[in-house]
Amino acid sequence: MVSFRIAATSIGSRPAAPEQNLPHLSEWAAKAKQRDVSLVCFPELCVTGYVTSSAIWDAAEPVPGPSTEALVEIARSEDLIVGAGIAEEDRGLVYNTYVFAGPEGYLGKSRKIHIPPGEVSHWRGGGVPPVIDIGLAKVGVNICFDNWLPESGRLVALQGAEVLIAPYVWSVGPWDSPPDHAARNRAWKDYAGRTFPARAIDNGMFLVAINEYGTTSPREGTNFGNPVVMVYSPLGQLIAESPDEADD
Repeated sequence: MVSFRIAATSIGSRPAAPEQNLPHLSEWAAKAKQRDVSLVCFPELCVTGYVTSSAIWDAAEPVPGPSTEALVEIARSEDLIVGAGIAEEDRGLVYNTYVFAGPEGYLGKSRKIHIPPGEVSHWRGGGVPPVIDIGLAKVGVNICFDNWLPESGRLVALQGAEVLIAPYVWSVGPWDSPPDHAARNRAWKDYAGRTFPARAIDNGMFLVAINEYGTTSPREGTNFGNPVVMVYSPLGQLIAESPDEADD
């Protein structure tokens, strides 16, 4: 592993609208490049948009596929590596997948393993997550609910992962209600902060958590989410985080 700078980018995405979301990712990748970033990571399902309805099946696509190629073009344009979530279609099934793309092309993917009750009708769980060598480091992915089960992190650690990417779509506080961002974001951090240090220190990995700040809810209404990112060292130390009052 070499020393490099990562941008953990909490953004919102439109449900089942990759044609709108990909330009948004491109804008933020360009901003990351201005900060001398080598790897920019976005939240769970940010390409497709998080939606728990049949629309997710219509929007799902093969990986690699058209949106993966668009991510490669973003990576090539900004000369960095991009990590992003997408709904993947494979042989008639949908998976909640995370993709890495670099200037030279598609680098690999990892599927969400554990599917909570609210999602079981919309995508299937994947198998053992792989470790992906992105050149800068060997990277594993645990998507959202995966991070609450310690075995998920251990599966990639045993394969030599040096960095664990933890993309989320998770809201603390009611969907569809005006937020008190400072209180809601602090509640998100307090809950997650009891888990993340253990995952990092138990496995000797950096951990990078990126939550979505949604623009619309799974029910197509307004979603006031939690724009939170947190980064931990292999010693379980919090080394970077978004401000509690972050609101966009």
